Amino acid sequence: MFSWNEDNFVRAKKLYKQGVKASLIAEKIGTTRNSVLGKMYRNKLSKSKNKRRQVRHSYATHFKKYGESNCLLCNKTYTTYSKFDRFCSPCKSRDFYRNAI
Repeated sequence: MFSWNEDNFVRAKKLYKQGVKASLIAEKIGTTRNSVLGKMYRNKLSKSKNKRRQVRHSYATHFKKYGESNCLLCNKTYTTYSKFDRFCSPCKSRDFYRNAI
């Protein structure tokens, strides 16, 4: 049965900071990958900063501008993102059925 002592923790911490995979660290010190990951998480350690960061995309990158058009309700010019856009944002958010009944 494996137990964490100071020597094992220092070795694991050093390797983890260098960016070594948790499975390889576990093999070297004789424990499981989940044990290593849990210990690092509980001690609030993160991997080295030299890894490539993931880029978060905004919605604007997914929906490209299609063109400009006039709103069918208020006749204002707005940016379209599809050939099916017919209304500007303020008109889309209106409650058309409020006074219908």
